Amino acid sequence: MNISSTTALNIQRSGNRIFTVNTATGDYATSTFFGDFQVASSTDSETTPVFAIRPSRIAGAQYATSTFAGSVSIENGAFLHEAGSGITSIDNLQIGSLNFDTDAGTLSWADMPVTSSSASGVINSYSAMLDGNPLLTIYGVSDGAGGLSSMGVGIGATSTTAMLTASTTNESTTGVRIVLSGSSPTANAFEIRSEADTFLSGFTAAGGLLMNISSTTALAVQNGSGTNHFVVDTSSATATSTFTGGLIADTTTLVVNANENRVGIGTANPVYTLEVNGTLYASQSIQSGNRFVQSGGSASDPGYKFTTDYTTGMWSPAAGLLAFSTDGVERVRINASGLVGIGVSTPTSSLSILTASASTNGLTIEATASQTANLFQLTNSSGTFLSGFTAAGGLLMNISSTTALNIQDGSGNNVFTVDTTQASTNSGIDITAGVSQAGNLFNFLNSSSQFLSGFTASGGLLMNISSTTALEIQNGGVSKF
Repeated sequence: MNISSTTALNIQRSGNRIFTVNTATGDYATSTFFGDFQVASSTDSETTPVFAIRPSRIAGAQYATSTFAGSVSIENGAFLHEAGSGITSIDNLQIGSLNFDTDAGTLSWADMPVTSSSASGVINSYSAMLDGNPLLTIYGVSDGAGGLSSMGVGIGATSTTAMLTASTTNESTTGVRIVLSGSSPTANAFEIRSEADTFLSGFTAAGGLLMNISSTTALAVQNGSGTNHFVVDTSSATATSTFTGGLIADTTTLVVNANENRVGIGTANPVYTLEVNGTLYASQSIQSGNRFVQSGGSASDPGYKFTTDYTTGMWSPAAGLLAFSTDGVERVRINASGLVGIGVSTPTSSLSILTASASTNGLTIEATASQTANLFQLTNSSGTFLSGFTAAGGLLMNISSTTALNIQDGSGNNVFTVDTTQASTNSGIDITAGVSQAGNLFNFLNSSSQFLSGFTASGGLLMNISSTTALEIQNGGVSKF
């Protein structure tokens, strides 16, 4: 036939069209079947043809239903259905929405079989693309025995180095973002668990790092070369944190100079092993195996002071000097020779005392209620007692000297001397008269301070008593005069 007609071929039954061929439009004729169409071999029945189109059997159907009994191949296998295996292969498929059956249960979405024909090390993967960009990749490496030696999922990556590998598409894209639902989430945002479902570590709903592991490297921070710079050891009852290298907290709050083994608090450049710029407080004691170094200070601001009173403490006025202050005033000083001054800044003896006022005693020694030992005593270099004051306050002397007791007149002249050398030529007591001596050298008085007897300035005996023995001279206890 060589015609251009909408009914170039028209087959009817009882006036109803069954099959028409339209050659009026296009480069190819259009064939239309009105009713069922089927292809069968001589051995097939009407109900089981090799190929059938039966639009009349689907109520309200817009298009015909085609049925193939057996395998079907289109375009040399571009579409291939294997009747024996029940597998349909499509070389290239473009689809719209993809849905699973309602209540389909557990399904396998997509699978790529790997056999021993795939040599060891061969990559087997498939990707979900968006505008030509691989967003989700299922990745594996053949082991040569029909299995995989490694496998993983890539997000934005076509190869993986772990079970999950994510790669950003550009520098401004966030790698992984977890958004929690609700205004007050409580569950952890991310968790790592053991095979036994024991929580190991993760991030809380507030974004904090939470760890529940016993390990010598529970937390390790490295420098990019595999060297640990910060390690938290939780293998014991108390975690141990180890820093390898320097540490800076808030610029100057805490600085660790690992190169020079120095720590600074309140300073960015410590010059000592520990340098504190500010007030150091310890609720208990501070101990040192070597020394404490402090600035000298002053009387009003001592180098070592107390939290209850910053004007009371110990300080150093200059090299070789040590001083103590109370209420901002120096009270005691010790010089480089070990001389101590109380109220004296330049002591000239082992102990120099300046009274605080004209009405203040220079030195007071107070005895206890049952005092028996001496209140004050002097000893020689061997510790032998020389003199002192007894518990009752009396003067006690234990020395052998021509001037065991020597009282002078203010000009260096002896007025009263006690000689305890026991020499045969020495008197026990010497009283020396002054140049213009007028008063008696020695007096005896009664309880009413009335003169009884004594020795005049010229050495004569003077007596003013009423007694039967006003003067008595004995010899061995026998009165002679």
